[in-house]
Formats: sequence, structure tokens, C-alpha cells
Amino acid sequence: WSSDVCSSDLHRRRARWAGAGALVAISAHSWVRGVLRQREISHLVQQEPKNQSALLGVARFYSRVGEREKAIEAYKKYLTAFPKDVKAAQEVALAHARWKDWDGACAWCQFALKIDGENRDVKKTFGFCLARAGKWDEAFLMLCQIMPEAQARHNVAGLLDHMGQTEASKQQ
Repeated sequence: WSSDVCSSDLHRRRARWAGAGALVAISAHSWVRGVLRQREISHLVQQEPKNQSALLGVARFYSRVGEREKAIEAYKKYLTAFPKDVKAAQEVALAHARWKDWDGACAWCQFALKIDGENRDVKKTFGFCLARAGKWDEAFLMLCQIMPEAQARHNVAGLLDHMGQTEASKQQ
């Protein structure tokens, strides 16, 4: 019986090591694919400097790998070439939100709203970013533009609660 216990323990340890090795291999493979994809996109941008997909691909790549400055520079280059792309402007705002740069996210939402002042998705993103920036009244007013007042209050209250401001949340 004791040899069975040792044997099953050994199998569990081997399985854990195999699992860890597989995860490392998958991560390395994903990283290599990402680098190769980035090189491919960079090459395409060099060949066709105004290629919409390539410019946006570079910006998204840098955003995903956490290269903030390069991502912002690439998004600006893209939006200079394609100034009417409201979704790309909102994407920059969402990147800032992922980086917890709420003021930057709000600024990019404002930029997106200059392109399309009636875009409901941007207004919703803007409302949530304003709330995360601590601008509760502005957030509430923005959310009221795209949803009923009760729902806007509920959303602001949820964000307040999420941020640890339980008493303020109850006042909503």
C-alpha cells in the first residue's frame, strides 16, 4: 500500500511539472508569435505608411505589451492619418483606462466625442471613466444621456461601492 501512495504522489508531481512546462512553452510560443506579428506589421507600415490596418495593429500591439508611450505615439499617428475613426479614439481611452490613467481616458473620450458627439458607446465609456476619476456628478450627467436616471444612479452607486466609498454609494 505504501508503494501505491508513493507512486501516485510521484505521478502528481510529474503532472504538475509537465503542466508548468506546458504553460511555459505556450507562453514562449505566444510571445514569439507576438514578436513575429509585430515585425510583420512594422514591415507592412514601412512598405505602406498609410495602411490603416497596419497602423492600428502597431498601436494595439504596443498597448497589449504595455509599451504606453509607443502605443500612444502609434495611436496618434493612426488618428492623424484617419481623424474620423471614433472607435480608434475610444480604443485609446480604453487603453488609458486599463493603465488606470483616468484623466487620460477622459481626455480621449472628449476627443472621441468631438468626432461623433452622439456616440452612445463613447458616452458610456466617458461616464465610467469620469466616475473612476472621482468626478461623480459629471459621470452621473453623462450616463443620464444614454440611460434612464435610475440606471445611471445604480451604475454610479456600484462604482462608488467598488471603490470603497460605501456611504456615498448608499446616497445614490
